[in-house]
Amino acid sequence: MSDPGPIPDANGSTEHHPVEQLSCGGAAEADAQESNPPLSKNAKKKLLKQQRYAEKKAARKASNKEARKAEVARKKMDSQANLESMSASEREAWRVQRLEKLKARRETASANKALKQQAMATGQPIVLDLAFGEHMTDAEIKSLCQQIAYCYAANSRASRPFHLHLASLQGKMLDAMQQQLSGFQNWPVSRDSRTFSEIFSERKADLVYLTADSPTELAHIDSKKIYIIGGLVDRNRFKNLTIKRADQEGISTARLPISAHMKLASSPVLTVNHVFEILLHFASCHDWEQSFMKIIPSRKIILSAQAASEPPAPHGRAGDAMQSSERGEDRPAAKRARPGQEAVSDGAVCSAPP
Repeated sequence: MSDPGPIPDANGSTEHHPVEQLSCGGAAEADAQESNPPLSKNAKKKLLKQQRYAEKKAARKASNKEARKAEVARKKMDSQANLESMSASEREAWRVQRLEKLKARRETASANKALKQQAMATGQPIVLDLAFGEHMTDAEIKSLCQQIAYCYAANSRASRPFHLHLASLQGKMLDAMQQQLSGFQNWPVSRDSRTFSEIFSERKADLVYLTADSPTELAHIDSKKIYIIGGLVDRNRFKNLTIKRADQEGISTARLPISAHMKLASSPVLTVNHVFEILLHFASCHDWEQSFMKIIPSRKIILSAQAASEPPAPHGRAGDAMQSSERGEDRPAAKRARPGQEAVSDGAVCSAPP
């Protein structure tokens, strides 16, 4: 059917009416403004701050890259000058030594790669539950990404690495990790958008959620179990969030036996990477106190079980003040530690407060 063309008005005119067209355009602009409301003053400040930070970060990255290039060039020149000052026999000995170092480095890299592949195939599963992205601010998500990177680095260095699973990896957490962690896609870890219950649906009886709020103390690491660490950095805003999640899923819970081995100066809640590294160390040494002393920052420890079992030193000795100062006994509680000073995870494992 053909277009009838413009409809004549009451005077017989067929001209278009720009006023109507402008009104339609104005309505479209109004709709656009409603869907994209203007930013508040604080939002503008925050956006400007983020832009400045991104610019400074890019500039710092470029500066560091140039500094590394300059350092490589300097070392190359020094090496060349050193070679020119050598005799023929010395140059040959240097060449042989350099080849041996390169060979040893390649062998170490190959062994580490084989170890990681073995961990992916037969290693004990340790799950980081990343389902709490909506409960965290952008800064807290950034902190959690860094803690996950520390977990991966510690696992890569371990003689008996775990099979690291990243569960519920989606949305804000996935975007943040892809943007913040260079090479994340190449990590030899298991990534999954599904929950831990969906991933291990056939082994639900073996799941153990590690949470500070659990009434059950973890006596040892069972190689047949799958331990879950809650990936939540909330600075203690949310209470019992991880144990509620475990109860909803109908799985067991446990907490690390920290209070049985030491007294902490501040909150017993640890970062995600500290919990992971404690498990990693215990899997090798099978000693909780040794694992705690090695991983937990000394500023958080008032007294270990070993120190508590030692007889007190006689009064009047020069070492008394130093010993009490190191344990934090001569400082007010407010100075021993400041809760919230570091990013902490509610899902991180710890003992109940003493």
